[in-house]
Amino acid sequence: MIKYFGVFVLVSMVVCTSPAQENQPLKNDIGFNTTTIFSGLLNSGSGPFNLMYKRQTGENTALRYGLSFSASLNSGNNNSGTQPYTIPYAYLFMPSVGKEWQRTISARWMWYGGADVRPSISFNKTTTYQNGIETQFNSTDTYGLGLAPFLGVRLIISKNFYVATEARITALYSFQKNLTRALNQNTGVVTTLQDYSVSTFSFASSSAAGIYLFYRF
Repeated sequence: MIKYFGVFVLVSMVVCTSPAQENQPLKNDIGFNTTTIFSGLLNSGSGPFNLMYKRQTGENTALRYGLSFSASLNSGNNNSGTQPYTIPYAYLFMPSVGKEWQRTISARWMWYGGADVRPSISFNKTTTYQNGIETQFNSTDTYGLGLAPFLGVRLIISKNFYVATEARITALYSFQKNLTRALNQNTGVVTTLQDYSVSTFSFASSSAAGIYLFYRF
């Protein structure tokens, strides 16, 4: 589903290119991470889908707003006798807002850098069934807030299109809540096996985090 949405965005960007824009100043950039589409075409798995919008605020500065999201839903049923089976559910939502500084290297190349503030929320749940009865439930809910300085390079394809990639370091604070409960099928008693919360602070780095395709208008 996500990869088809990405293809739709790509086609829309191409269709919207108009000769009337040739003499207009271009202050808006919208793009997406092409890695999701290509990985989806080559295999059945795909990572979070990433969108980015930039608004040029000066000759070499821009505000940027991003969104990364993914969802894995499975409502299938497996009545395989007495064998237990699980149904997973996962969801990630991570918006971002930041500022970008740009430096032109040549007619085709540009360096840029800046920082994003990245709140995040994710839910991971797994339900185990046996004989059609829920026997165990696991839940991990995570809420985070990160600061991510980045450094990237842009290759200009035309006046309206460019590709870019960037590396970043993220300082992340996260709060995680974990819950596990189980049902004893003989007694019908539900027992909470674990119910606790934990806070963490961590650093993470990523280099060349995908190839973004941008359309300028």
